[in-house]
Amino acid sequence: MTQPVSDIWRLSEAQEEFDRRIVDLNSSGREVRPRSVARHAQRVARKLGRSTASSLLKTAPDMLKLRQKQDIEYKQRNFQRWRKAFELIDTLWVACEETGRKFNEYMRPQAVDDRDHVFEALTYLNSKVLLVSAEMICLMKGGFADGALARWRTIYELNVIAALLAQEGEMLARRYLAHSRVQAWERMKLAGDTNDLNLRDLKIKNDAEAALAVFGEDMTHFYGWAREITQSKRPNFASIEALVEHEHGRPLYKAASQHIHSNHRMPDELLGMSEAVAEGLLVGPSNSGMVTPLRLCAHSLVQSASTLMFRYPNIDRSAIVLAFVRLARKMDRLAMRIERRTLSTAGKATGLS
Repeated sequence: MTQPVSDIWRLSEAQEEFDRRIVDLNSSGREVRPRSVARHAQRVARKLGRSTASSLLKTAPDMLKLRQKQDIEYKQRNFQRWRKAFELIDTLWVACEETGRKFNEYMRPQAVDDRDHVFEALTYLNSKVLLVSAEMICLMKGGFADGALARWRTIYELNVIAALLAQEGEMLARRYLAHSRVQAWERMKLAGDTNDLNLRDLKIKNDAEAALAVFGEDMTHFYGWAREITQSKRPNFASIEALVEHEHGRPLYKAASQHIHSNHRMPDELLGMSEAVAEGLLVGPSNSGMVTPLRLCAHSLVQSASTLMFRYPNIDRSAIVLAFVRLARKMDRLAMRIERRTLSTAGKATGLS
């Protein structure tokens, strides 16, 4: 519904008053120079800016109290709608975290004895997947399905890289682990932070120089650790993805990337606007569009856990992975069922169904 013109905040009252004063001065025969007008306009704007800032700070407590109340009420409605799915994703996350932590604790002594760099890389990647998936869950509970999907983009990259390291073995894992220090040192040099190094930064420098001595200058490139395996002078994520035949995930990966970049997207392309019955610009939370990020989060957690545990597979670990798979498949059905049922109920309540 379009607001009446009289109700729209025009943000032009001070400008109109200023213009009237200039017109009055001109009408009185006084010479008004453009430079003087510009200086006076700046003074008026500064004075008005100070008073507006003071007013905002004065009214902030009441405004924030109302906003916090609205936020709590929204989150309650969002959780009520998706409660079973949120509880399932929390269950899966906790199970994956506990399993990964205990697996790491149990297998680490053997991995250290074996100098198993693949295990080291996979435990790191699994921990990062758990961290980013926790961010996804937080965003979904907060009502930001598109933000959650954007974070899944990172999880997808982590799982693809984990699959490649598990596939290719020790040498590539060593390059991958060493690459972090080289990139950290490159960033420090770019920022000019190479003088008066503290002990931590000096260790980064020494580790980077040791990695470059062993693996060569390729490591200075962003995906330099994968340069040899991809046989590309400038490897990118797509070339890594192709090596593990994960191209089927690219459409979703590209969709998840849209919320990160600045290319134009029509408002109705947002997950948060997927159930909207009128046009609008989404600037806050929405309880729509959770199915895709819920499903992707669940399956990605399972993929990460399975890649890690199958480094040292046995029957027990296979059974745990299969249990996780069942939970992820349950999420597929549950999330879609919740969306259909709650949308139908809301439609009947509002007479829109």
